[in-house]
Amino acid sequence: MTSLRLTLLIGISLFILFVSAYGQEEAVSRFGKLKVKTAETDHKHKLLFKGKQILEYDGESLEVKEALKGNDRDFVIVVENSGGIACPSQVVIVELNKAGVVKTSEEFGCLPPEKTRLVNDKVVIEINPYFPHPELVTKRELRRAERTIEVFTWDQGRLSKKIVPRDQPSK
Repeated sequence: MTSLRLTLLIGISLFILFVSAYGQEEAVSRFGKLKVKTAETDHKHKLLFKGKQILEYDGESLEVKEALKGNDRDFVIVVENSGGIACPSQVVIVELNKAGVVKTSEEFGCLPPEKTRLVNDKVVIEINPYFPHPELVTKRELRRAERTIEVFTWDQGRLSKKIVPRDQPSK
């Protein structure tokens, strides 16, 4: 009976630790700290920069993937996870400088980034193509998608997209 109580206490303690840590992800840029704050009662997530809300998301989770250091600005890659199948994850780029938030991109992609890098002060993100219902897509389209990758580029506040062969290095 004592071992059962001990097991139960350990299980409850671990659960409380996990729940209290959920949604408290942090990242640091050269211009300040970013923190994800999650409401305990619903799926509302806020991204705070220097304690002020800069992004709000209502879904499964919000996570800061990484902060990239540009010449005079930083770029923070944020992933919004919906928990659904239509578009499970979307990416948002938050651009920061010493004055604060410069610009935030619209949501893009439907999966988390495969590869993220900074090239000549441009953010380049590669994301796999996604079909929520692959059974509704022709085999030819699926094969083509398997051989390609979506490349998103964030440059001076504008987002562009191109689809390139997987073996071709994106610039």
